[in-house]
Amino acid sequence: MSIRFYKENDLSDFVWTCCEACEPFKKLFLTFFFRDFDFSEKIEIIREYAEGDVRPDFVMFTNGRLSHLIEVKILDQYDHFSDYIEAFPMIGNGYRGFIMNYPRTERCREFADRYSIHTWEEFLEYLSLEMRRKDLDQEIVNFYSLAYSYIKNVCKYWEVVHMEISNLESLEALNLTFRKVIKNAQDLLIKHNIEIEEYKFEAGFGYSGFYCKMITPKLPKPLYPWLGIYYNKQIVSIGFESIAGYCDQLVGRNITIPDTEPLISVEPTNDDPLWLTFTKSQEVFGKDNQYSADQQYNLLLDFLCKSLILVDDNL
Repeated sequence: MSIRFYKENDLSDFVWTCCEACEPFKKLFLTFFFRDFDFSEKIEIIREYAEGDVRPDFVMFTNGRLSHLIEVKILDQYDHFSDYIEAFPMIGNGYRGFIMNYPRTERCREFADRYSIHTWEEFLEYLSLEMRRKDLDQEIVNFYSLAYSYIKNVCKYWEVVHMEISNLESLEALNLTFRKVIKNAQDLLIKHNIEIEEYKFEAGFGYSGFYCKMITPKLPKPLYPWLGIYYNKQIVSIGFESIAGYCDQLVGRNITIPDTEPLISVEPTNDDPLWLTFTKSQEVFGKDNQYSADQQYNLLLDFLCKSLILVDDNL
């Protein structure tokens, strides 16, 4: 099905059909967006409900009253945020959902207080956790598994697997892990007064990785460090580069790595303010390494958080 029916409308039709065919899936999908959804009332999901010039993918009626809406996206980034607010003033803030298979945009951040905004990757993680419940009926588990497979294929979501730098097939997983690490570092860094979010993916001959936006009250402007890998050196690094003024605020500053820190080393550089290297790159990602995907992920997350905290402490 995911090969023959792979477009955005196909995905919406599939999810609507799952909701109609399986009440537990319906509750799971709606609760993913709206934690306080009242399922004691009669709920009807209308596909492509038209109001004026707009037509959101899903509109929910609760006891006959229009109460919620959800917009589905794959690659189309025309979000309709303002259009839906104007067309459906009866729907309050937080009762509009939006889900896409691309990273959050500036527009997403602008409307975060008025929409429940998520990615399909987040929903698949949510669905995967539900599938592991021991008290769940096996027929429901099978249904969820089929839905998971279809959504994963249509949204081009690759699961993180065991990674080796020398194995080209696992490099996609490594890049996905960089993205996941940046996303999950946000909750760990906020207690250090550091904010971080994905900025953009950057790849070229022999390297790939993600720029992230780092905000600290110690600097007037954000920094844009790059977390990625250089294939020829087979090392994972965090680069604070001078290009585009991304990290000019670090020029002339000395960053000292404590002797007690085993994960980070400073890489000599002529032009850029700072490059930090993951010292265990070969051990953790080298050929025939014995680390699980979860262990690799956790060490990368630790490397990123410690590196950014270290830089912030030296400001």
